[in-house]
Amino acid sequence: MGFIEINDKRIFYNLTGKGDKLVLLHDGFFSSMSWDSVRDKFSEKFYLLDYDRFGYGKSDKFNTLLNEDIIDKGVEELFLITKSLKFNKFSLLGHCLGGAIAILFAIKYPEKVDKLILESTGFFSDPKILVKSDWTFKPFKQINVKLKNKLVKMHGEEYAEKFWDTIRNHDISYIMNQNYNILNELKKIDCPVLLINGDRDFYFDIDHTLGAYKKLKNSKLWIVPGCNHVPHIEKKEHFIMNVYEFLV
Repeated sequence: MGFIEINDKRIFYNLTGKGDKLVLLHDGFFSSMSWDSVRDKFSEKFYLLDYDRFGYGKSDKFNTLLNEDIIDKGVEELFLITKSLKFNKFSLLGHCLGGAIAILFAIKYPEKVDKLILESTGFFSDPKILVKSDWTFKPFKQINVKLKNKLVKMHGEEYAEKFWDTIRNHDISYIMNQNYNILNELKKIDCPVLLINGDRDFYFDIDHTLGAYKKLKNSKLWIVPGCNHVPHIEKKEHFIMNVYEFLV
């Protein structure tokens, strides 16, 4: 673990294991700590990179409102950090927003991506998703204690509220943008893709992921029984097994 400077910002990262290269991209709420439950097992098979994107976790903090597309910025950041760490070709596993970053990275830099795993990823927004996002993005003092405690754990007690206020007021990217839709972009992806979605996902129902599955040229679909939005934690053993089977 350590820090690397990307675009004049300090980015925290973990490098573990050995073998084929695999990069993990966290979601839009939390940090690389969200991979703690699977990092050790994945490190037994892969040379693993996970990191806190700018504004998240131990990396440098947001100090202004976000006025740029966080997916585009995430793609640029991923390119620069993998270039600096000499990850020339690798597989990508992205959760939710991390999955959206992985998709656009694979389209922009197809020569760098071996395989793609998209866990609980949003491919478009619609009125139902917008309502769920609004329900989630309550002011910090109004969110439930469990979520608040996770935010404090991931981002620090002094920064958690500012972090939350920054992302809850950002509505120009991903599913918070009513015009967000990357379904047709999926046709540009040639590498093998594994789609993972819980059958009880609060944000994305099965039809949402089926729509993406139909657009992809070379994909597998795993609908996880009895699972909500975070299969890599809720169904950890099955998640690890299915990822191994797809990648190895």
